[in-house]
Amino acid sequence: MDPTVEAMPAVPRTLSESVRIGLIVPAGTLLDREYWSLADGWAEIFIARTRHIEGGMIHERSYGLGDPDLVLPAVQQLMAVRPHVVAFACTAASFVGGPEREAELRETIIEAGAPRAVTTSGGLVEALRRLEIDRVAVATPYSNDLTGNLFEFLAEVGFDIIATHALGLLDPDEVADLSPVAVEEMARRADHPDAEAIFLSCTNLPTVRDLGSLSTTLGKPVLSSNLVTMAAALDAAGLRERADVLLSLGV
Repeated sequence: MDPTVEAMPAVPRTLSESVRIGLIVPAGTLLDREYWSLADGWAEIFIARTRHIEGGMIHERSYGLGDPDLVLPAVQQLMAVRPHVVAFACTAASFVGGPEREAELRETIIEAGAPRAVTTSGGLVEALRRLEIDRVAVATPYSNDLTGNLFEFLAEVGFDIIATHALGLLDPDEVADLSPVAVEEMARRADHPDAEAIFLSCTNLPTVRDLGSLSTTLGKPVLSSNLVTMAAALDAAGLRERADVLLSLGV
């Protein structure tokens, strides 16, 4: 890790001294508040939205959201604030195409000037490995096909997907409007006795305030897209201790 990051103060004192995290999100993302909640004063958050693409949550559109033509302008916007890391905060767009495409996304961000880059799906892999979880259940708002793409991504990097549950929604706005009761029901339906953890997929899925209670209720770690994104970003920016605190929210 870069020594200049290791030398940063654990708690920021001024804006110039604080850890700055750049987030790239799809145009229709409605949950900026979750990122600020997770940062909790440990980092400044700067968000750039990609150009809007019409359509629902399907494989083709998700793949398109990771196109360099959309990602590069967003990175260039963020470079003006000199972020310590740039996070690509979209789950589906970072798992369609498999681990190679996820690595290409990070490389695109680095080539555009970011000192470090993470993605939601990469953050999920990192979180599961850090928590020593091998068997996971997955709940998504997606179609069965798109959920299958996530299954394939996780399997390719070495995890056993014990069970999945998909709501079959196409409209991202419907995802953001899901109630805590609906999110809990998603997690319950995905759960399986052999699963060591549950992952709630989609950065437009509201989860952060309920992860602790869900974990207690279900008796196992419950992770979400926004949680693993911010944990990965904080870790990459030199705040590993804060990243560990975040992951413990779902344990």
